[in-house]
Amino acid sequence: MQNGRPFLATNVEWSVLTADPRFDGFKITDYWVKTLVEPRNQNTSQVVSLLSKGKQAVAAKGTDAQYMDQFQKWLASEPELVIEAEWEGSCMGCQEKAEKAGERKPGVALLGMHRFPQKTVKDENGKDIRVHDPVTQCPNCKAQLRAQVRLAGGKFWPVEHAHNK
Repeated sequence: MQNGRPFLATNVEWSVLTADPRFDGFKITDYWVKTLVEPRNQNTSQVVSLLSKGKQAVAAKGTDAQYMDQFQKWLASEPELVIEAEWEGSCMGCQEKAEKAGERKPGVALLGMHRFPQKTVKDENGKDIRVHDPVTQCPNCKAQLRAQVRLAGGKFWPVEHAHNK
């Protein structure tokens, strides 16, 4: 329920398909993909947006159950899309501290891969390469913080449009 309005939500796990062996098969989970229509999202839901970007015909006046059923059937067909992802890191220590103090929990502490430090590693040919390290310190409390890969604001494209993005 949100403001007294019921909605349906699901989690979606995406698999990265790429020629780069470091990332091929990597899993990205998008939590709380909803049927809830929000004005800030151009009066549409995440589920309907994903269906539309996946070139699925969407009924103009469907129910949440119909949209979610269509969405799950579409996902079961294993569609291929270009998805923009980003790194984000939230600090469990800062969140626990705020909860104990009865304060509002802080949000994302670091957003974007460029906010995480780089380190040197060897590639498959033994050559040194620079990569971003997903583990760093929280900028507030210095506890360990690990990046999670999240979908970037609904940025999806059909595969045939990938060369334009």
